[in-house]
Amino acid sequence: MTIRFPWLIALCSALSLALSLEASAAALDSTFGENGRVAVDLGIRGSRANAVVVQPDGKIVAAGSSTSTADRDFMLFRLLPDGSLDPDFNHDGTVTTAVGSSDDEALSIALQPDGKVIAAGYSTSEKDRDFAIVRYSSDGSLDRSFGNEGMVVTPVGSSHDEITDVAVQPDGGIVVTGAAQGANGRVVVLGRYLADGTPDPHFAEKGFALSVVGVDAQAESVALSKDGHILVSGTYSDGQRRGLMVLNFDSSGHLNQQFGEKGVAVPTDNSTFSEGYGMVVTEEGRIVVAGSVGKEGEREAALFGFTAEGQPDSSFEQNGLLVSSAGAGDDALLDVTVAGRTLSASGFKTTGDSREFLLVTYTQGSTQENTGGSSLAMQTGGQLKADALTTGFSSGKDTSTAIAAVSSTSLVAVGESEAASGSSAAVSKYTLSSMPDSTTSTTGSLSAGNQYILTGQPYEVTRTTAIIPAEILDGLSSVTKRGIVFGSMANPVLKDSTSSSSSSSTNTGAPVITNNSASSVTGTSATLTLTTDVNATCKYGTTADITYDQIGSTFSTTGTTTHSQLVTSLTVGTSTYYARCQNTSSGTVNTADTKISFTVTASSSAAPARFQQLVAASDEEIMSNALRNVGSFFLSTAIAADTTTTSTAASTTTASATNSSSTTSDFIEEGSTSEGSGSGAFSSKLSNLKPGTFFYARTYAISGGTTYYGNQVGFRTADSCFVATAAYGSIFHPSVQILRDFRDQFLRGNAASRSLIDLYYTYSPSIADLISKHSSLRFAVRMLLLPVTGAAWLALQFGIFAVLIPAAAVVALICWLLLIRLRRNDQSCPATTR
Repeated sequence: MTIRFPWLIALCSALSLALSLEASAAALDSTFGENGRVAVDLGIRGSRANAVVVQPDGKIVAAGSSTSTADRDFMLFRLLPDGSLDPDFNHDGTVTTAVGSSDDEALSIALQPDGKVIAAGYSTSEKDRDFAIVRYSSDGSLDRSFGNEGMVVTPVGSSHDEITDVAVQPDGGIVVTGAAQGANGRVVVLGRYLADGTPDPHFAEKGFALSVVGVDAQAESVALSKDGHILVSGTYSDGQRRGLMVLNFDSSGHLNQQFGEKGVAVPTDNSTFSEGYGMVVTEEGRIVVAGSVGKEGEREAALFGFTAEGQPDSSFEQNGLLVSSAGAGDDALLDVTVAGRTLSASGFKTTGDSREFLLVTYTQGSTQENTGGSSLAMQTGGQLKADALTTGFSSGKDTSTAIAAVSSTSLVAVGESEAASGSSAAVSKYTLSSMPDSTTSTTGSLSAGNQYILTGQPYEVTRTTAIIPAEILDGLSSVTKRGIVFGSMANPVLKDSTSSSSSSSTNTGAPVITNNSASSVTGTSATLTLTTDVNATCKYGTTADITYDQIGSTFSTTGTTTHSQLVTSLTVGTSTYYARCQNTSSGTVNTADTKISFTVTASSSAAPARFQQLVAASDEEIMSNALRNVGSFFLSTAIAADTTTTSTAASTTTASATNSSSTTSDFIEEGSTSEGSGSGAFSSKLSNLKPGTFFYARTYAISGGTTYYGNQVGFRTADSCFVATAAYGSIFHPSVQILRDFRDQFLRGNAASRSLIDLYYTYSPSIADLISKHSSLRFAVRMLLLPVTGAAWLALQFGIFAVLIPAAAVVALICWLLLIRLRRNDQSCPATTR
């Protein structure tokens, strides 16, 4: 064993300064190791650190694995605050443990109140991985009172079982999360062990709760909330894309149906590739998950925020999503922690063929006293300011896998430094600069007046309604009008207001185009969207550098400040469209293109995993057996039947929304409410909202002829596939997703189909409510929908003719059989005589 200080410290320090995205709020601690870095070499073929915990005395304990000539083994080491190995920990500061006969690795670590250390991961025997937990005394020796001589190995699934995170409950219970291999993919596992290492027989099913999420799922992190609930973060796959997930379990191991969507929270835009890794729960109960957005190889580092109820956290820049663009390479955040008033996340930044530790700190001012720990002052309306720092150990691939707070002003990150000569466990320590008391924002300072306007979290959200609380503080005087403005595009503005602090409605020049993007991208279609600062008419085409008048196609939804257009008949590869807009009031047009580019990927020729067998909820056993060979539950134990809440708060004032843009005569996508004047608290009920739509909303106030806006919040109305959602129990069910995709791709493109959709919206909610209340009706509707879902899947995979041709053949066959039957009947009828 050797402890090595990187030889190119000076060069790496220069690189860190050069590659910092901004002047970072963090800096390497020069009192730790050599300029903040330590590399630990264990084993003949190298070592790596996967997890870290900080003891109350400031000593740092890391867990991972070291590789001998044969296989990997559990590895732990403890560092003193100055970065040197602690000789009081197993004599030389390190310990390795062979758990099984093959590869063993610690992926997580936790500290008990008595100072004992728990390392958890996997142990391999005959190529079969099982859960593995090892407990060490504070001096680094095995605690032989735990399990079998200090070790516990538990087989859970058929193969490839591993613990990815561990936490210790106040009563001494050991909670673990991970994954187990099932028949068709991995499932999320949450387990609880007693203090002696035996599975808790009173937790879930004999100590373990298995939850099927999609066709494959990987749990990455576990956290304990103040109310005794257990949170699990990770990534799931539905067979076509990967997405971040957060699950909430009660203390007995059952999913909390009141959290998110029947126990599961996912990002606002679940059509985008995303991944979830480490997680932290703040003192206020807010949930922050480290991860990434985008496909592997093109990922961007990101944080995802959720409220304690599993809704997107509006404190984050994009309604629950905060992307930190570290560069053009593949970047990700793998763990997150809170130190004082600073939220810090670590991962990696890729430049060419090399990687470096990436540390991103997110700060937000507060006038409230903060005592450290996992408390982060996320004020209503505030946003987080991100600073980044990269740290290199070698010219190879350096990846930080875990981070922990040493104090309110100090952090430690661990991981692996991989070079041509082998790999080393890498540790870096940082100091945090002091926080200012004033609120900072990633999007610039708040306009005068906006700091006095507050928008609360939406509640009582149903398929078509939502209630939003708000308050105008006394600091904004002479408020002549106030209310809520909302829309399906970010930063909605009040129409026909005299002036605005955030939108120049008096602009007579060319429209300023923002938020240009493509959404709902499938194998053959996508929706183009953009926003203008004034009411405008926008056109689009595939030819660049032509005038506005030469562009032949106009957005189908246009004329206001939000514009959208469904494009179809796309081919695999990158598609690029060019847009220009004309100011409605002045007629001024754009003279430069706004480009919207996106990538269309090929659909798999095999049946998607949404048609594979998954575990069914116990109360649906009859139904799942009938559908075993043709269908699957997306979240079998996670999501039950959908319900709609109809109760309202007694203090709520209901206001009619002004319809500014409507796709049908009954539902609206943007509008505003009017709630009188003056300061004080109020609530607005938004009605006739379009089902299955994500809305942005914020409070507005008009003072002195100027319109001011508060912070923005977001919410999603329940899905519009009412009957299917009621029958299958969730908008996440694969059959519901297939039907929605078919609707969006094939039915929204013509007026006749849209009329049928509008008719469906009108009459189906009451039918769906009836279906959701009776299991027998849900069973019957599922059976009736099976051929419809199968036909929709064929159309999505192979085109609409894949359905029309067989359907025509079936109709022709039925007609032919009926014709034969009629002829036989005619021949069998006796002749009538007089």
